Amino acid sequence: MKLNYSKYITATLIFTFVWQVAQAQFQVPKILKHPGKIKIKALHMLNSKYRETNLSISPDGKTLFFMSGRGQQSWSTPRYTRYRGKWEHDGDIWYSRRVNGNWRYPTCLPRTVNSRSGEDEPNISPDGQTVYFQSWYGAWERKGGPYYKARLKGTRWSFPQGLGEGINQFFKERALKQRYNRGPNNYATDGATMSADGRTFIVAVGVYNGKMDLYISRRGRYGRWSYLRRLSVSTRGNERSPFLAADGKTLFFASDGYGGYGGLEILKTTINPDGSHGKVVNLGAPFNTYLDDYGFIMPASGQDAYFVRQGDIYYADVKNANPQIKPSVTLMISGIVTNASTKRGMSATITIKDARTKRVITTARSNSYTGKYVIMLPTSSPNFIQEVKKRNFSSFSKSFNPTLQNGLNEVVSNVPLSPGSSSVVSSGKRLLITGVVTNKKTKRGMQATIVIRDTKTNKIIKQVQSNPLTGLYKIKLPVSSPNFVQEVTQKDFDSFNKSFSPVIKTGLNRVVSNVPLTPKEVVIAKQLMIAGIVTNASTQKGVSATVIIKDSNTGTVIAQTQSKINGQYEIKLPADKPSFVQVVTKNKFSKFDKSFSEVLKPGMNKVVSNVALRPIVIVVTKKIDQEAAAETGRK
Repeated sequence: MKLNYSKYITATLIFTFVWQVAQAQFQVPKILKHPGKIKIKALHMLNSKYRETNLSISPDGKTLFFMSGRGQQSWSTPRYTRYRGKWEHDGDIWYSRRVNGNWRYPTCLPRTVNSRSGEDEPNISPDGQTVYFQSWYGAWERKGGPYYKARLKGTRWSFPQGLGEGINQFFKERALKQRYNRGPNNYATDGATMSADGRTFIVAVGVYNGKMDLYISRRGRYGRWSYLRRLSVSTRGNERSPFLAADGKTLFFASDGYGGYGGLEILKTTINPDGSHGKVVNLGAPFNTYLDDYGFIMPASGQDAYFVRQGDIYYADVKNANPQIKPSVTLMISGIVTNASTKRGMSATITIKDARTKRVITTARSNSYTGKYVIMLPTSSPNFIQEVKKRNFSSFSKSFNPTLQNGLNEVVSNVPLSPGSSSVVSSGKRLLITGVVTNKKTKRGMQATIVIRDTKTNKIIKQVQSNPLTGLYKIKLPVSSPNFVQEVTQKDFDSFNKSFSPVIKTGLNRVVSNVPLTPKEVVIAKQLMIAGIVTNASTQKGVSATVIIKDSNTGTVIAQTQSKINGQYEIKLPADKPSFVQVVTKNKFSKFDKSFSEVLKPGMNKVVSNVALRPIVIVVTKKIDQEAAAETGRK
């Protein structure tokens, strides 16, 4: 048989090329060496005896979100899953704030976000007003899950909304295939990240106790998420815990497919607009060990870092670390929008435009309660214009052209807006009553019922509820009823009543009425109970006996019960009869009786009376007939 050398050489070249490409892609990356000492420490204020994982940090480094299996909530499900052989609760999303360089004890997000089925993989937006997270709760397929976003409106988190589109479609198809094939669940996740501009989403997907790959989705021009596709940085090994830095292109992730110290290694690369990746580097020691190291995150400054090791959160001071570990230049504008008259924060629309082309770069809204805002800007357009607008307020416009340096470049712009002429209705009159209802003892805002009545007719004009968290309320009143009475009531609090007769002028007439409600003194009723164990004095075992309680003065029976087989008994008595006699009887046992005269205090007064009954000994005497005895003696 003749050998076709041309085909043989071609196949050999193809095989050699493929092998070289594979070796080039999955070769062991460079391990970074750090010139200075890097201090690593566990954050005991954030950690618990349960697992903490999937970290997310705001670009300014002041807010940290994570998942914890510690429970402690009314909706928590114990023994929900196992980690390292130990039971833990269903996961919830927690967050902590860094104040004066120290992390505060974490707070759990409310039930509008968390549930009894476990929430995980939180990602906080730069302004802290949107949290993205994962949840398999309920019918996630129909709700656009399993990834959602919830917004902070004032001081309250809204109900979540599914990201939907390509992300939802990807997981629905995988779930459907798994149901038909009945194989291992290959649509489990372990870590997701959202870019600072909210347009790039990367997630680790695969078999939870097996191998996972990284997938990417991008939000298009009309807000639709593309179908998830596998990132080229994924290997035949296991990739997890992705984190996109504030620059939107530096990607940290964990993998065991690139070699290194052993277990999951923390790696760094860059993601290009087409989804391809740059050079992969290993962060080296002390971030990587022979253990599983993952969950690496870093704020925009590049001065601090956080990661997870064996289910605990660790902090690293990376000021003296290798510069290659840090993300590229980032630009951020932040501040507070306030009402110039009241000095209070308020919601407003913030628009950032390119100073040269006047093209809109991005828009955002400040928080309606605090007025705070944070916007990440592209470093390609450092020369920009900030415009702030709110209806019935004067507008604000200012140009900025900062000189960019390595790390975080923050522009602080606090914006006081003055009520404009458009906020006054020159041809009409308006009447408004506002204020805050507080608990006079705790000084905290509270919910209460506010009723406005006409002073003459006593008819109800308006009735509202104050905000349960802030205590704020606002009521628009007809100018035809300027004389009115305000009534504020709440259960277990003293009521509030006040009359008003404002002089109505053209435009807005505002009446401010802050109401401190005084809590009523709670009278605790007196209660009386007697309980104990009835035992056999000889065997020390519990016995069933009749327990009777009689009035000490009249001798009438107040209560009667039978102790259980183990001797236990419990009788609730009327509090108006603190003087009583206890009688315990049982057939073939001695009778027990004892007098009591208790001094009752508010609340439950428990009298413990353990009773040992002695058995009655019956002596039987036989009379022997004398003659029979004599006869017996003769015999």
